[in-house]
Amino acid sequence: MDFTILFYGFVGGISPEIIRIYKICKEDGTFSYPFGLLFLSLLVALLGAIFAHGLGSTTPQQAIWIGASTPVIISNFMKKPPGGK
Repeated sequence: MDFTILFYGFVGGISPEIIRIYKICKEDGTFSYPFGLLFLSLLVALLGAIFAHGLGSTTPQQAIWIGASTPVIISNFMKKPPGGK
């Protein structure tokens, strides 16, 4: 198991959440991010690491891109399959 790819997948997965938290803090002036959402953010980042490894990333750049794409991948998995089945 390549822990470098897992690490970069995690970094890619957590980066959109860091940007989101930064925007929230910039608007409110305080850190007001509920614990449940923080837990889900870490879970998505872990899934980013798993996806990066599972999809066969060979470079850190690929792992970061796959990790950052994890929310899109998850939302596409949750959609109904074509044909309404």
